[in-house]
Amino acid sequence: FRSDEFVFAAQDPEFVSCFAALGIDVADGDAFFKNMARSDYEREIDIDDFARRVIQARVNATSLDLHGLVFQLQQGLEQMHNYQQKHSIAMKKYAAELTSYASAARFDAPPRADSRLYL
Repeated sequence: FRSDEFVFAAQDPEFVSCFAALGIDVADGDAFFKNMARSDYEREIDIDDFARRVIQARVNATSLDLHGLVFQLQQGLEQMHNYQQKHSIAMKKYAAELTSYASAARFDAPPRADSRLYL
């Protein structure tokens, strides 16, 4: 399998869509072939080796994607935890203030109109 064959094929939208279905971008056919051949100078590679390297590259990319997602999830969970702690402290503070205002209001508030005693 030669690089010029791959570069030519990479111009075909149907060929590109087959790789895209696997999550592989072959927009730059020459660079992709060089990457799979693992050499700037190798212009021919056994088709079976090429296929194995493409599959391995996809597995490695999937693994990296997964590690990236795990890292993002951990960051998100940490941010949520920090947010919860920050706002939990604020809510406790506000609850304490409201309780103290409510206690003070019971003794300082004027009597309600319907609470008069009739003698």
